[in-house]
Amino acid sequence: MNIFNGTGDQIVSQWKSLRKEITGINKNERISKTISFWKYAPLVNFVLNYNEYMRWPTPWDIIHDNFYDSISIAYLMSQTLLMSGDDESEHEFRYVKINDETDYLMILVINQKYVLNYSYDSVIDISDINYRNCLIKLKYENKKLKEIV
Repeated sequence: MNIFNGTGDQIVSQWKSLRKEITGINKNERISKTISFWKYAPLVNFVLNYNEYMRWPTPWDIIHDNFYDSISIAYLMSQTLLMSGDDESEHEFRYVKINDETDYLMILVINQKYVLNYSYDSVIDISDINYRNCLIKLKYENKKLKEIV
């Protein structure tokens, strides 16, 4: 059963269980379980604006609405991992266009090595990705996202 067919409260409860489950396990397993959870989220065209990151709602609000785009999925993956033990300095977001035929998508880069949300249900090594353009890069600083250049 896809948990995203449930109510907002049910999804939040499942997300809480996931965070408890992955706290304290090794990073690769945490990443894998996080991807496995979020891969079932139904995608829509637009939820979050990439350049209004300072106004993004809380993860709980996004989950309660139960609408997701590539930006919100990358953000929720990051929040899942951060609440389960990752250090915020390890996470970077990039809003990229892979080629002329694709839309922009938000990827999550961890430790300048692991890339999440670039390919469905996969972790990609950063040396194996290519993209045509990057509109914005964001990093956490004191629990807030900041644009980096």
